[in-house]
Amino acid sequence: WLAQSSQDADIAAAENVLTLELATTEDRINALQTLAQKNSPRDRLRLYRQALELAQTLDNPRLLGKILNNLGRTHRVCGEWNQAINYYQDALEQCRRAEDNVQLAATLNNLAYVLMLKGDYDQADRLSRLSLTLREQMTGENERDLAFSYLTTGTLYREQGDLRQAVIRFRQARDVFARLSDAEGQIQTYIELADIDARLGNYSQAEAWIRIVDLLLERTSPDK
Repeated sequence: WLAQSSQDADIAAAENVLTLELATTEDRINALQTLAQKNSPRDRLRLYRQALELAQTLDNPRLLGKILNNLGRTHRVCGEWNQAINYYQDALEQCRRAEDNVQLAATLNNLAYVLMLKGDYDQADRLSRLSLTLREQMTGENERDLAFSYLTTGTLYREQGDLRQAVIRFRQARDVFARLSDAEGQIQTYIELADIDARLGNYSQAEAWIRIVDLLLERTSPDK
């Protein structure tokens, strides 16, 4: 209930900003992005494009990189991989202009994931390793991002049949998520581990991972 109330307040505030003549361009961009997050993918694309048009007038590479990433992510959700790749590549250019290694690592990881979905494993592997290297160099600053890089590289290994390396990466992701008390991340990694054990015929271990997932889901249930 509190979370829903907070979301409703954010939406109302964002809608109000867009009606104010004195609102700055950056305020309008932030409002459009807030509204985009609460809408369907198609409406999200429309709002992000409006934000992009405004951001281009400011020529702020950090802001442009963020919006281009959001557009890439939304096209990926829609299954439009080529459009996602184009936006991610544009985002990479802006991240480099801004010398923003945090956003650069995120963009590399996002682009690697889409390339993996398209079956371009060599390129995806190269970019995911670059992302992972950057994030490991920033240890302590963005640990959750590091865990997602482990997840992406683990998924790449799994798709290419290297299940041993996949397990290593998934366990690294799980350990980071556990350290951060990130239940959602832990659930995702335990599901991946269960999938691999099931593929290997280790059904009892797969069931053990799923029991942990059930326990985490129970603990994070809003009814608790």
